[in-house]
Amino acid sequence: MKTAIVTSVKDGMATVRYGARGEASNPMPILENSANASLNPGDRVVVAPLNEKKDGIVLGRYWNQNNLPGE
Repeated sequence: MKTAIVTSVKDGMATVRYGARGEASNPMPILENSANASLNPGDRVVVAPLNEKKDGIVLGRYWNQNNLPGE
């Protein structure tokens, strides 16, 4: 699993940026889930890479003590 920041969302596909260097992905599918319907640029997400590549499936937002969900 990798963490990333959403840079764009269009037609059920998201482009993300990984790490400080800002390596970008190609558009990839977003796992269908009601919580993912409102993904926006800037959201932190978890990506399941396919075949150990930078592209895969966006699983959804993640939260921790330093990245709490909005109210």
